[in-house]
Amino acid sequence: MRPVIDRTDRDFEIEPVVVRVDFSNGMAWQKTIDLLNQAAVTEDFTRLTHFVDDAMFADASSQEVVESVLAGDPRLEIVFMADSTTMKNEHLLAVATTGQEPEEGEEIVSSEFRIWYGLVHEVHTNLAIGHMDFYEFSYYANQTPEGVLRW
Repeated sequence: MRPVIDRTDRDFEIEPVVVRVDFSNGMAWQKTIDLLNQAAVTEDFTRLTHFVDDAMFADASSQEVVESVLAGDPRLEIVFMADSTTMKNEHLLAVATTGQEPEEGEEIVSSEFRIWYGLVHEVHTNLAIGHMDFYEFSYYANQTPEGVLRW
């Protein structure tokens, strides 16, 4: 089992978790951090991001990351992963932490989707406060030609 991701003293509603699982390119990881930090700054405030940069997560599967994050904060509905695709592009892998049951008439969508770094905080917060469901974000991401949520 991977280490528990400790969320003590973290703001559940506004602080998303980004877990590094690819350790092949330190410069690409730093660029990912920089892009997420730039996207977190608005005129009114700066949002925080909980970065997990621990080699114990090298090559971790989505399920392993979900188990670790839920052990540290069972309220989280989404975790973001910086994988090998992230290191080559400007998007992360967004993973649902709970099963996604579509409502009647809705199509089944994946429990994972790609997300442009600039939307990480917005998606996390909307899920944390119950404004939207993971299904909605996954559905819209999968409607794009490249399968990446962008607005």
